[in-house]
Amino acid sequence: MPDPRCDFSDLPTASCAHCTGRTGEASTNDDARVVAVFVARFEGRCGWCEGAIHADERAGRDDKGDYVCQECLP
Repeated sequence: MPDPRCDFSDLPTASCAHCTGRTGEASTNDDARVVAVFVARFEGRCGWCEGAIHADERAGRDDKGDYVCQECLP
């Protein structure tokens, strides 16, 4: 059985900030570090600059759990 997906973001509900309520202050690269880099499978928002993350673009995830767009990646 596939994981349930958010109707708003189309992310798995366990990874979706909308579903989990993780809507705190956006991280900055001053207080967070990128721990994973990958090709985005879904659309999203960068936790550092609030810019768009597009499917099939390079993206990352920081140690606070925020997604990071390709422009903000080191």
